[in-house]
Amino acid sequence: MTTRTVTQTWNVAGVLTDATTAKLSDPTAAYGVKRDDTDAVVVADGTDMTRISAGVYQYSFAEPEEGLAFTGYVEIVYGGETYYFAHEIEALIPAGEMAANYTELRKAIGHEMGLPGDVDLWTTDEESAVHRYMRSGLQRFYNAPGYVWTFLQPEDTIATVEPYSTGTIGVVDGVVTLATGTWPSWTEGALLCVNGEYYPVVSRDSDSQITLDDLTLDVDASTSYTLGKYIYDLPADFSRFDGKLRPRSPAYALWGPVIHATAAEVRKRLSDDPQFDYPLIVAIRAKTFTATVGQRYQAIFYPIPDAAYTFFYTYRVTPTMITATNQYPLGGAEHSETILQACLAAAELGQDRVAGVHAAEFERLLAASVANDRDHHSPVSVGVDHGLEDGMDDRFAERVSGDIYWSAGGGVTDWI
Repeated sequence: MTTRTVTQTWNVAGVLTDATTAKLSDPTAAYGVKRDDTDAVVVADGTDMTRISAGVYQYSFAEPEEGLAFTGYVEIVYGGETYYFAHEIEALIPAGEMAANYTELRKAIGHEMGLPGDVDLWTTDEESAVHRYMRSGLQRFYNAPGYVWTFLQPEDTIATVEPYSTGTIGVVDGVVTLATGTWPSWTEGALLCVNGEYYPVVSRDSDSQITLDDLTLDVDASTSYTLGKYIYDLPADFSRFDGKLRPRSPAYALWGPVIHATAAEVRKRLSDDPQFDYPLIVAIRAKTFTATVGQRYQAIFYPIPDAAYTFFYTYRVTPTMITATNQYPLGGAEHSETILQACLAAAELGQDRVAGVHAAEFERLLAASVANDRDHHSPVSVGVDHGLEDGMDDRFAERVSGDIYWSAGGGVTDWI
C-alpha cells in the first residue's frame, strides 16, 4: 500500500516558527483529507500533524487504492488567528507509464515558466496560467490542421427499445392513467399512440400516470395504446456522427443503414406521417444547455422504432480537459512527446510572446504523429466483395449501393 504525505511549513518574517497548533482540517470542519473521485474522507477532520522541526509539520496516510488523487487542508493556529492551506495531492503515475499525463505535464509547464518544483508553492495565478497553457497545448494537438485523429472517432452503439403497450389507459384533460402495468423509465419525451393519433409525453408523474402536451385530450377508460421511444441520449463527449448507423444484427442488414437527416426533416415526418417501423433516418438534436455539464446531444429517429434494434456508429469526440483525477489525454503513449511539446510551446508563446524551440519541435513531432496514426490504423483489407448471392433479391443492390459487405460465401453475415 502506498503512503502519501502532507507537509506544511509555517514562517514568521521569513523564519520557520512553531505554530500554536497544526491540524488537518478544512474550513467547513468536514475532513482533513478526502478522495477527489468520491469525496470520501480518508483522514478525519481535526487530525494532529507531526512536528518534524521548527515550523515544519507532516502527516502520512495509506492510500486506500492505487492511482487516486486527494484534497487536504492544513489548519494553522498562530497568534490567536486561524489560517487554512489547501493541498492538492495528485495521483501517482504507475512506474513504467509512458503516456503523457496531467501530473507530468503540469510540472513540465511549471518548469518552463520558471516556477518552483514544489507545486504547493505556486500562487493561484501561476496555477491558473499552467492550466491555461495545458489546455491550449491539448487543443493544438487535438485540432491538428487538416487531419482527424482516429482516437477522436470511437465506435459506439444505440440500442432502441421495443414499444410498450401493456394494459389499457384512460385520459382526462391530457392526464393518462394506466390500468395495469408500469410506465417505463423512458416514458418522458416518448410518443403515445391512441386511436390512431400521436401525442408527445411531457412528464412521467408516477408508475401509473403520465401527462401529455395536449391537455384537452379525453379518452375513455380501457382503451388500448402504444408508447414509443424515438429520442435517445448520445455520449457526453459526442460532437457529431462520422458515417452512417448500421444494424448490428445480420437479420436487419438488408434494410441498409440509417441515413442522417436534419432535425427539421425528422420532426416534419413525425408530424406528417407518424408511424412505428424500422428507422430510416436519424438526426442530431441539441439538448437544453446546462452550464454544469456542458452541451449534450440526442439522436431522434423516424419512423419510431417498432422493435429493439442495436445500431453501430462512429462519432467525433469533443475532448475534455484532463485533471488530477482524470490524468490521461486522448491519444495514448505513442503521442506523449507530441502532447508535451504542444503544451510547452503554448507556455513558451505565453511567456515569451514568440514561437521558439518548443513550437518548432511540436511541428516536427506533430507531422510524425499524424503519419503514425494514419499508418497504424489504416486497414490492409476491407473485406471480400462476392457480388450478389444466389437467390438474393436484386432490388437490395440499390439499397446498399457503394457499401462493401462480407458474405464469406454463406450470405450476408455483417457489415464492415
